[in-house]
Amino acid sequence: MLGSGGGSKTMIALINIGFKYYFYFILLLYIMDFTSQFTDYFNEIRPDLSIQSKKLYGRQLATISSFAKFKKFDPLKLAIRLVNTSLRTKNLESVVLAGALQSQNQRISAFRNLIDANKDSIGELKYKKITELVSIVGDSIRSKISKNAGENKKTADEEVNMVSWDDLVNFVNDYEATSSNGLRNKLMLNLMINNFEERDNIKYHVILRVIEYASLYLWTGKRKPPDDGNNYIWLFRQLLYIQHSKTTGGVKRVGTTIVNQPKLKVYPISKNVIDILIDYLSVFKIKNKQPIFYGNKGETQIDPNYFTLILKNLLTPLAPKINSTIIRKIYDNRAFGEDINANVKNDIAKMVDHSIGISENYYKKK
Repeated sequence: MLGSGGGSKTMIALINIGFKYYFYFILLLYIMDFTSQFTDYFNEIRPDLSIQSKKLYGRQLATISSFAKFKKFDPLKLAIRLVNTSLRTKNLESVVLAGALQSQNQRISAFRNLIDANKDSIGELKYKKITELVSIVGDSIRSKISKNAGENKKTADEEVNMVSWDDLVNFVNDYEATSSNGLRNKLMLNLMINNFEERDNIKYHVILRVIEYASLYLWTGKRKPPDDGNNYIWLFRQLLYIQHSKTTGGVKRVGTTIVNQPKLKVYPISKNVIDILIDYLSVFKIKNKQPIFYGNKGETQIDPNYFTLILKNLLTPLAPKINSTIIRKIYDNRAFGEDINANVKNDIAKMVDHSIGISENYYKKK
């Protein structure tokens, strides 16, 4: 029994904390449940989007729906409520919510797709007004993102984890595989960090995102891989054959226009990586059209999150949290021995699947 007022206040405070965590726990359960349903919903309303975009927008609509206290999956009801609330308050706070600007921008895009799919039920006048509001708020958020990126200051996390490019390459070159898993690790490291094409004494490294590497299948045929939306290592041509990524296999919005992205991008695989790959295929007995990397039970293709975890653990001797984004930033901030022209910069950017503008405004740090 508590014998003082102070004890009673402490108990009340603990109860309030308990209710707070209980609320967040229930909210998380709703988000997890709604995410799969909204992802399936995007398969219906936007089959042209990449799988990655559908999952991303599905997760953001799940978050919006959960914060709106929806207990049942109902896209039409959600769209109408959000439109009415936003037009009444003349803002999109119920859509963008709080958090990072990138997340807010993703929620704006997800919401735009939601109202486009339900425009007939929303009504012509309301649809016109809400799309105007979406454009205004979306432009404001993206302007803030560009401004922040333009300052190019390292975050505290980047200060710790952005080691030098030479240190990263030397670490990979010195890595020795002493087991079958070690051979897998060696292949992962070299695919991500030590895969390059050399021209005129300049190394053009191919550094893609984790999703591309984790989703790779083997293709051994002389003819090109099938147009099935999968990513392949085309062994005969020594190419990364990418049909599913952030920049392929879907569409993107440019202003108010929907633009098709390329269906395919190819990148070279250097001989040093091919040599490791051939040993790996032999040891793990990977056959045509089978995944290159498997999960921890060896039964299904590796999950991108597990791939990231392996990568982070392997690079811990250099820094605590090096992931694919940090690797790309380290690469874009490496020092060149001499000035390079715009054409070379453009070719370098293409090999890491972004533009000079993205490199200058986002990846390069002061």
